[in-house]
Amino acid sequence: MEKKTTLWRNNRFISWFFGGFILIVVAMNGYFLDTNDFPIPAWVALGTLGYLLFFARHEIYLDHEKNELVRRLRCFYLIKEQRIPVEAIESIELSQDKLQPRKKGAVNLIFANGKQFNLSGTSPLYKASKIARQLGELTGKPVKSFN
Repeated sequence: MEKKTTLWRNNRFISWFFGGFILIVVAMNGYFLDTNDFPIPAWVALGTLGYLLFFARHEIYLDHEKNELVRRLRCFYLIKEQRIPVEAIESIELSQDKLQPRKKGAVNLIFANGKQFNLSGTSPLYKASKIARQLGELTGKPVKSFN
């Protein structure tokens, strides 16, 4: 059996495109620095944003060995990681977005004390339903849908 099952990963092409564009703008500013009045700390902040967009990876996967759901944000190094034991999850809920209910949705984890945790943020409805269905099948937890 696999050690982990990836449920969601960000689109690398989009992050490479936008991050690369910002890094090119910052590099061009360094070349034409004598003709620019924009403050240097703003360019440093913009370069950091481009770097994070270009190299950051956000993924959600189920670790079968430890029986945990892992949400990870990493660059070249690990930025943040959340580990949720599968036993703590009571059910999985697919909810609609308030602004675009026909297009967007979110996957919420419901715990025994009634608290909700948004797992995926707002994503297209077909992706959110795929994550919820796949997570329900792998963990054996019931999936509540808005339909």
